[in-house]
Amino acid sequence: AERVLGHRYDEIRRMPFDEWTTAFQPRGGETPLPVDELPLVTALRRGRPAHREITITDGEGNSRRIGVSAFPVEAGAGERVGAVAMFWELDAP
Repeated sequence: AERVLGHRYDEIRRMPFDEWTTAFQPRGGETPLPVDELPLVTALRRGRPAHREITITDGEGNSRRIGVSAFPVEAGAGERVGAVAMFWELDAP
């Protein structure tokens, strides 16, 4: 994650919702992506898996195309307690 995002884990750790949804300037191509179209937001708010290819700007100012898959996390009795996202660089050298 550090290599793709351009930030070390100990620099980020916890990030408020409003910050992580905009910090990496997610976009579909060159168009800014609405927050509700981010896979992790879909998993959190709608309780269903989501996948999308997006472009982000890493902590060093580089554009990176990534694939993102997100899944809701549920406790017993279907109680949604969060979500998890996996991402990877699509055009890695």
